Amino acid sequence: MGTLDQPTGTNTTRKIDIFDVSGKTPPQIEAAYNNNYGKKGWRIIQIIVLNSKPYIVCEKEITE
Repeated sequence: MGTLDQPTGTNTTRKIDIFDVSGKTPPQIEAAYNNNYGKKGWRIIQIIVLNSKPYIVCEKEITE
């Protein structure tokens, strides 16, 4: 994405999704992420726990 001092912007946007990974162990989460989301261009921003359920917040850059 462009900075504020650039005269023109870019065509890159970011998509953010939250994936529920409850019931999975850390090795299962890692394998599922690498085999599915990681190969599709997603990257992990943060892992959060809400009401004792873990979620992964992921981001993907999309160029239009």
